[in-house]
Amino acid sequence: MHQIVTAMTVVACGCFASLIAAQAKPTHVMRAGEWESRVGGAPKRLICLKADRPFDPVTLTKMSDRVSAKCHIGDVNETGAAITYVTMCDIAGGHMVVHGTITVDSDDSYISRSKSHFEGGQVRLPDMDLTVTSHRVGPCQPGDTQSPF
Repeated sequence: MHQIVTAMTVVACGCFASLIAAQAKPTHVMRAGEWESRVGGAPKRLICLKADRPFDPVTLTKMSDRVSAKCHIGDVNETGAAITYVTMCDIAGGHMVVHGTITVDSDDSYISRSKSHFEGGQVRLPDMDLTVTSHRVGPCQPGDTQSPF
């Protein structure tokens, strides 16, 4: 059960937080380097992003593959600093729908807010409402966890 909730959390927050974005030409980019993210009040996580990464569907797909969920992106809209999206995932024998917004402050900072609803499957999982704050702290450091995308 813990692994299912953990996998669902990663998909829902996009852990890294919901790295989703416009199907059209993306205008926002995460710069390479060490990123610090915090889900709600949980401890921070540091991760090394080896190369600049646009907020695009490819990033989400790679993240989803890592948690063994079959996800696809639905509606995605980019208006100024806000990217809104809907993602559907088959996970743990059920179906999860995630509605989210990524607010990009700069290439070095963003906030992701998502709400997910899970139905079906052999376990009952609660709806989740997650906020992830992320910012670049500088160059990658030895020992940093490497980004899967």
